[in-house]
Amino acid sequence: MYDAIIVGGGPSGAAVAGALAERGFSVLIVEEHREVGRPVQCSGLVSPAVLRMAGSSQRVRLREFKKAKIFTGKEELDISASDVKAVAMDRAMFDRELMEKAVRKGADIMLGTRAVSFRRDERGILSDLRSSGESITIRSRVLIGADGVTSSVARAFDMGRPKEVLGAFQAHITDEVDEIRIWPEPDSAFFTWQIPMEDGSLIGTASPGNPPALSILKRRFPGFESRSITYHGGAIPIGNSRKITDKNVALVGDAAVQVKPLSGGGLYPGLSAARILVDSTVSALEKDSTDLSSYQKKWQSDVGKEIKNGMYIRKVYAELSEKDMEKIMHELNNANSKRIISELGDIDHPSLLARPLVKSTPKLLVFARHLLGLLI
Repeated sequence: MYDAIIVGGGPSGAAVAGALAERGFSVLIVEEHREVGRPVQCSGLVSPAVLRMAGSSQRVRLREFKKAKIFTGKEELDISASDVKAVAMDRAMFDRELMEKAVRKGADIMLGTRAVSFRRDERGILSDLRSSGESITIRSRVLIGADGVTSSVARAFDMGRPKEVLGAFQAHITDEVDEIRIWPEPDSAFFTWQIPMEDGSLIGTASPGNPPALSILKRRFPGFESRSITYHGGAIPIGNSRKITDKNVALVGDAAVQVKPLSGGGLYPGLSAARILVDSTVSALEKDSTDLSSYQKKWQSDVGKEIKNGMYIRKVYAELSEKDMEKIMHELNNANSKRIISELGDIDHPSLLARPLVKSTPKLLVFARHLLGLLI
């Protein structure tokens, strides 16, 4: 009998597990892969805030960035800040450090173990697991699904699913660049990236399927396959989930669609949600209750607001043509707009730029009619 079983050993799941174990609760992490942090399905580009939240060591940091360049048609927008805006990290090491902390704090972990089914009874939840060919059933007071976009916990309890799932593709290539490079892709309502690494660069993009992500990369980087060191695909859930709790069950991270709609990044919202979920879970368990509904309410009024705002902006973005993007870039390519972006730009809170940019460049309202409610 555990106080909590957490399905999924990624960053959000490990963060919840460590915090609950530290407060004296019995916790079991169930992870289907045999190695934590693999396979890597992330660009590894995060804000410094993410590393602070996770308490990551300096070993995780690979490169720091103050500059970025955005390309659209004939327009190029150079952004330069006085402080570090983004960090390229070793994502596998990041995940391992979080898991090692959770285990040191007292959490148990079962690697190479798949959650098959779940059922409630009067004493909690029974989780049927499959490990090394053996079937195991373990009881817990609460169940937390941190098992990604295809969450088995979400399916079992008919909880919120993504409004949209983007197919993503990333490659590590030998090409070297000096700054982060970004190409807006209005036809896929996403963007293509190139991130400098010590031994080349990472390129990647995502798309709802038309055109496919791989086709976009081939267009931006002709013949990149011959220069690839490694490559992999993945999935990015998009949309603010309306149901992430069900009595004594809760979702966190990608399973709860806690992902920034504009960038597909899930670490900041997922780790933020993990903190909220821990507080709600501790409060419930200490009262001998298993009602986790306060978690959803607190989440929606916190980081959930940024995701909601991001969905507004994404809707506008999806209606733009490449010609529209070129015009927007042209309007932003001035000293005042670039100063606003460099000073206020925050990859974890991109919607904060909307009001000051429109105020400084009123012509942007032509492209932002759906954002009026957000800007007022």
